[in-house]
Amino acid sequence: MLALIELLEQEGREFKRGIFRLGFGLLLSVAAVFSLIIGFFLLAWGMERWLSELIGPVLSLVSMGASFLLLAGGLGLWIRRLILK
Repeated sequence: MLALIELLEQEGREFKRGIFRLGFGLLLSVAAVFSLIIGFFLLAWGMERWLSELIGPVLSLVSMGASFLLLAGGLGLWIRRLILK
């Protein structure tokens, strides 16, 4: 009976450690996603500012919007292929 209680205690500690690692990994993943979104936003903003000097503000916004829509569509198709395998 004592061995069973010790086994349950050890399993509880391992479960707690696993939950902590899972939560920490999820927190790091969320931080990475926010960093990625901010990085893409700053990249798009910089490219739009550069293009607005070359071809004008309206055409630069249209071209940047179209390029990011194409990128989003490509990522969507890639994710769809990964999911439907």
